[in-house]
Amino acid sequence: MKKRLFVGVWFFFFLFSCKTSEHDPAKKKNGDETLFQKPILYIDHTSLTNEDLKNFIKIQYPDLAEKKDDQKMLSRLFDIFIKHQLILYEADEEKLTISEDEYANYLKTTEIANNGSATERRSIENFIKVQKYLMLKVYKDIAVSEKEIENYYQAHIENYRKKDEIYLHQILVDNREKAIRIRGELTNSPDKFEEIAGKTSASPDAQSGGTMGYFEKGVLPKEMEDVVFSLKIGEISPVVESAYGFHIFKVTQKRGQRLLTMAMVRNEIDNLLLSEKFNSAYDRFLKQIHDERQPKAIYDNLYFAYQTSNSGESNESKN
Repeated sequence: MKKRLFVGVWFFFFLFSCKTSEHDPAKKKNGDETLFQKPILYIDHTSLTNEDLKNFIKIQYPDLAEKKDDQKMLSRLFDIFIKHQLILYEADEEKLTISEDEYANYLKTTEIANNGSATERRSIENFIKVQKYLMLKVYKDIAVSEKEIENYYQAHIENYRKKDEIYLHQILVDNREKAIRIRGELTNSPDKFEEIAGKTSASPDAQSGGTMGYFEKGVLPKEMEDVVFSLKIGEISPVVESAYGFHIFKVTQKRGQRLLTMAMVRNEIDNLLLSEKFNSAYDRFLKQIHDERQPKAIYDNLYFAYQTSNSGESNESKN
């Protein structure tokens, strides 16, 4: 009997000690440390860890760094991390360096606050190095000709035909009586529109005196459009009810139908075509170095559950 009791007590304490050790903070901490030192990516003989990925996210995507439960978002950031490391590997092979001026200018233009740690500085330098490498090796000879701009303009000329436009301001309140009272005040003092909008309007544009900007015909809801496009410049509208509340409008400018000339949209087209060329060159270059280096992602070692993109294709399928 005593022996049976002793065995039962011993078994109880054995289970208790096991459960205690499972939740031991020190052991959990050591487990986390081990996890973040695990390799998650190999490029040739270079290995990257979860810690490298976390530092990358912390520096480049600080607003996303704490979203630890969003597996899909973390998966897409890992995809970006692989591309970043591939280009960085090429830059290091070329022995590309970053000067103090380049580092300081990047911090200034991006307004990144550097905490002074060696790890953070290295992460920032690596990002600058990737951008510098792309500009020197991938983008340097890319340009858009005047002929390309002209051809694009002619092929998309309907996009540059503008309909009637008005420059619109509004005051938005939550009840009709208040709107009627404000409109009565504005009828006598229309020049107070911006002032009253700033004080009483519930719309986000109240901060700019109710200024909504230009609107083409056909964009606004019909109950609003029928009213605002019938207004004269400077005229105060009747109260207009919508799902958002009760509106009072004022139009300060009108522009009729017209065709924007190529000179007017040249810079817009130039930037659009340049961006398309940059994207195409980047994709071609990335495919080339991916095929050459054959990066190996260790998805099972990631500190989150990797999810494929919407296309259903993961980086693993490309390796």
